[in-house]
Amino acid sequence: MNAINQVLFLSLAVAATGVYAQTEVFEGIDREAETQAREAAVVGSGETPQLHAFANIGYESMYVTSGMQGAYASLQPNIEFEYYGFYAGIWANLPLDSNPGGNYATDPFSDEYDIYAGYGMGFLDDLLTASLGATYYYYPDDAADPGHTWELNFAVEADVLLSPGFEVNYDLNLNQLELVVVSSYDYDLSTYTVDGLGLAAGAAFGYLQNQTDQFSYFYVELAVDLTYVYNDNFSLYAGPRFSTNDAGDHNIGERETNFWWGVGATFQF
Repeated sequence: MNAINQVLFLSLAVAATGVYAQTEVFEGIDREAETQAREAAVVGSGETPQLHAFANIGYESMYVTSGMQGAYASLQPNIEFEYYGFYAGIWANLPLDSNPGGNYATDPFSDEYDIYAGYGMGFLDDLLTASLGATYYYYPDDAADPGHTWELNFAVEADVLLSPGFEVNYDLNLNQLELVVVSSYDYDLSTYTVDGLGLAAGAAFGYLQNQTDQFSYFYVELAVDLTYVYNDNFSLYAGPRFSTNDAGDHNIGERETNFWWGVGATFQF
């Protein structure tokens, strides 16, 4: 991934009947901090490898994954460690609201814990960056079915205008494939306002196919964040989000279009 300051990179997700999977949708500036930490963890010959850490705490007025609602208002903490191109971390979605028609028809939304690991490296003088990894999804609520899944993840991104990227996710338990095209752009506002202030925008277009339950759909996700970088170790972000899909009655309450907002803080050390 590139290191454009304050970029909003949308890492898209997988949703399934009865359970919602994957992580890091509309994370805002925290994705840039995570990207920088992963790049710093890849060292050249003769250099000394260093351990880098990234943490984020965010609030989303709605949890949306793969263009489909997965919960209402939620906290989303994340911590990740990177070393010599390898990375590992845990991300969670913790719903603050219980509503019928959530992850299952009559029960409250389940907590979600995603444990992931992988390896990333650059090509062509870092013009292209690719990563390969796996994610374990755990839903502790007894009513969740399945209560856990495994997914394989591949992503590639180009360090050019609009930071185009492509992602492939395949859930082994759900027999589910997701293909996603992503793009992001940031704009520095410090010339006109205060130092460290900027805008970060991201867009994604995805296709999800669940072979077990025999359904598929397309979706679009958009987000714009106002970002503030206090220093190399601390950043803030906040902004609106939008998603729409053609999944029909696979959506919660058959609602295909969602508008919501998010805010968060990022730490890097």
